[in-house]
Amino acid sequence: MPLAAAAPLIGGQMHVESSSGGVAVGRATTFNHFQASAPLTPVPLPHRIGRIPVQAPHFQPRDLAESLTAHTGRPLVLTGTAGTGKTQLAVEYAENAWRNGELRLLLWVADATRESVTAAYAQAAQDILGRYFFDPAEGAQAFLNWLLPAGGTEPRPWLVVLDGVAEPAELAEGLWPPASPVGRVLVTSSRRDFDRAADPVIVQVRPFQRQEATAYLERALARHPAAARPPAALTALADRLGAVPASLALAVRHITAEGIDVPTYIQRLDDRGSGVPAAHAPLRLTVDAANSRHPAGVASPVLQLAAVFQEAGVPRDVLATGPALALLTRLRGGDLVTAQDVTRAVRVLYDLSLVEIQELPAAATVLVEAPVRAAVLAALTDDTLGDLVRAAAGALAAAWPQTEGSLHLARLLRSNAWHLLQEHGSTVLLRDGVPAVAFRAGRSAAEWGQALEAVDYFRLLARHAAAVLGPEHPDVLDARSQAAVSRGESGDLRGAVEELTQVLDVQQRFGSNRLDTLATRHHLAVFRRATTDGGAEAMADLAAVLADRTRILGADHLGTLETRREIAWAHLLAFRAEFADEAHAVLAAVERAAGPDHRQTFRAREAVVLAHVRAGETDAADAAARQAAEAALRVFGPDHLATLEWRSWVAATATARGELATVEADLTALLGDEERLLGPEHPETLDTRGMLALRLREAGDAAGALREYLALLADRRRILGDDHPRTMDTLWLAADCHGLCKQPVRAVVALAEVVARRTRTLGPDHRDTLIARANLARWRGEAGDTVGAVIDLAAVAADQARVLGPDDHNTLITRHNLAWYQGEAGDPAGAADSLAQVLADSERVWGAEHRQAVTTREALAEWRRKAGLADGDS
Repeated sequence: MPLAAAAPLIGGQMHVESSSGGVAVGRATTFNHFQASAPLTPVPLPHRIGRIPVQAPHFQPRDLAESLTAHTGRPLVLTGTAGTGKTQLAVEYAENAWRNGELRLLLWVADATRESVTAAYAQAAQDILGRYFFDPAEGAQAFLNWLLPAGGTEPRPWLVVLDGVAEPAELAEGLWPPASPVGRVLVTSSRRDFDRAADPVIVQVRPFQRQEATAYLERALARHPAAARPPAALTALADRLGAVPASLALAVRHITAEGIDVPTYIQRLDDRGSGVPAAHAPLRLTVDAANSRHPAGVASPVLQLAAVFQEAGVPRDVLATGPALALLTRLRGGDLVTAQDVTRAVRVLYDLSLVEIQELPAAATVLVEAPVRAAVLAALTDDTLGDLVRAAAGALAAAWPQTEGSLHLARLLRSNAWHLLQEHGSTVLLRDGVPAVAFRAGRSAAEWGQALEAVDYFRLLARHAAAVLGPEHPDVLDARSQAAVSRGESGDLRGAVEELTQVLDVQQRFGSNRLDTLATRHHLAVFRRATTDGGAEAMADLAAVLADRTRILGADHLGTLETRREIAWAHLLAFRAEFADEAHAVLAAVERAAGPDHRQTFRAREAVVLAHVRAGETDAADAAARQAAEAALRVFGPDHLATLEWRSWVAATATARGELATVEADLTALLGDEERLLGPEHPETLDTRGMLALRLREAGDAAGALREYLALLADRRRILGDDHPRTMDTLWLAADCHGLCKQPVRAVVALAEVVARRTRTLGPDHRDTLIARANLARWRGEAGDTVGAVIDLAAVAADQARVLGPDDHNTLITRHNLAWYQGEAGDPAGAADSLAQVLADSERVWGAEHRQAVTTREALAEWRRKAGLADGDS
């Protein structure tokens, strides 16, 4: 029987091709293929989106009900000065509508800017429509389209609340929700100049009337002794604070926490001094009270530092890192601030309602509400704000673990880093270069499988930094380089090569031995190797990078070891089993340099598993893969990309060992997790689909496998393009299944496309081009053109012997098939003679018991019989 030439590589990590008599394992590139995440299914309605503030204690109802309900279909804008209770009125309105079952969708956007509104709309579209939008503007438009009810459909009442709009003009360009008979829009703002085209109803929210303010104080302080709250003092306090609700609430908190009477509180306000706005005076007084508590002088600096971070909060541990403690000590006047002091100060701030604490599984998070944050930041000088921002960036970098261990923690850290860059990048953070935390945030996105998010992030970082530092600053070039790397990791290999080439042209003007230049050279060589499937030029580039990294960084540097591992991996992909020892050596060196739990150690483990498979050591490969999978789960957690990758490795090595019964269940579970965490179009998800198709083929269901491969092929053409290596691999496998389904002509047509594309993109002498030609010739013979098959196989065999060598396993397979179709073409004696030569070489190269040597021996016996030759006859 003819033999199948080496199959293409599929699967996130490995492709196990047992039916052809051997095992083929590999990946298209040393990097993982990532894309941004996407939910698998839409979120059912009713649904709430956004963090809605908690209704304030002792909420004072206002006589605005008629204004809020009389203008159905028109946007309502609650406007007024700061602290008049606009947000609380919006909370009451929204929560009442939700409790009464009036809404199917409630969307709340806090601190509504153009960016935050667009992001919130995109999140809503993702939830409702069940798909991820790589461009937030596209997602926002999809959400706005959803808000418009189609005729004849079930009504879906909705409410969109845009809280704290500072610039009405930012909503004018396409962000106003559409007018709808089932929709409502509620806006809070201190501004009135909203777009008239939206036809908003402006509702003025004024401070309490004196009697309203007094009634609020009476109710809020009802548990205070009557003597501590004389009516005259309550009226005087209301007048002193201008009857502003937010100020009154802070006053109540302070009086209650300190256990003082109202006249004493008024005296403290007077003692605080002039020059403090009435609206801010209670806050200042409460901060002073917190600062006087043990540990004295710490609460106020901690509050200032926490206020620099995003409203969603920052992990408490960030506030107790070295950079944070150094600044807090300085702001305290030089008295040392310890991590324990910070913990106590946060608790004091919480007790006085100046911060909120969320105890989450990933981290305890400290939140400063928008009104408090705004007041705290407004009181800072430019110099102090700059010091706080720089310390915040340093603290975030210092607290960022090598492995976050939690998707929530990773997202929280990334969003804080981006907040600092957006709010303070051009004015503070980027003046002296891009801070380390900015690069760490982008790498975090890529490590968790969000390559397209990382691409967008690094490109924006590069633009922001270029505006401050200039387009050729090393940090700008580094950001561009990392954007290109993430682009390659998302599957766009050729785009990555193009961008990296452009960056390298500029970097080399500053010296070819710089660390960032060496990194760009490494990544460029890696992606060139991936696009050419191990082309000689790319391998020569990697060898040059290795020599330079060894000379400049030293043999034990992780950068040097990264390049060594890449070279070993490429050789193992090309079936050069002699590089197995190098794979083991690299793993040992990386473990010495970085420890067993480092991300690069897990990459080095991949090469060792591949080395075991290349040597036919399937038991050792499976054991190594399972050990690494268990370690990845412990180190990275269940949702990390590394853990998903190692689950794929385990499925592949189990397939190599013939454990087909458990593999299908494992792959099905893996596919579900990848679709949930990474999205259905993520390349790793697509690879797992390919492995499931292979499982069908191995089980003898060629028709089912063909069906899956054709669906996968359509998706890969759409997502990756026709020339992408993964697309061509899938077309190749689909062609093979066509042949197994007794459709050899379709197999020939598909493989002809593979040969044409491989020849154009890789060149006529590339290993994969030669293998594709051999497979095309084999299926040509199966289609009945045995003479044509003999002619083509003879030409391929000669080219493979010249390029790959006479003892290469693909050369031997092609010679076996050439001999087989020589017999099919009418020359059984010639076939027997040729197979005898192939068998001698196969036994010399592989050993007499190797599966392909056994197959050649069986074929030889068959053609001897057909030629009427006795054993031993030539």
